[in-house]
Amino acid sequence: MSINLNIREKPLLEKIHQFFEGIGNVYTSPSNNSAEWKIGKLSHFKKVILHFDTYSLIGLKSYNFIIWKEIILLIEDKAHLTPEGFARVKSLKGQLNKWD
Repeated sequence: MSINLNIREKPLLEKIHQFFEGIGNVYTSPSNNSAEWKIGKLSHFKKVILHFDTYSLIGLKSYNFIIWKEIILLIEDKAHLTPEGFARVKSLKGQLNKWD
């Protein structure tokens, strides 16, 4: 999971990094003029899920969160290792960030 912003927003990403108690890392890409906060551990995903279960997102972000959370829970349960689970994860991934 990552949040990508313009490089001028790097201080915001550093605050998010601090808020979540230092999980993940903040990277910059001067060639792309971007900054990124990136997490990859399942235990870190669970901290983010706990936060947004408590403090709900709104609009399309809420919809994407629900899908993303289901993907993470399938992975946590190792369901993605079965053909059916893998197909479900793939289907859910295809639903992320749809604007219609």
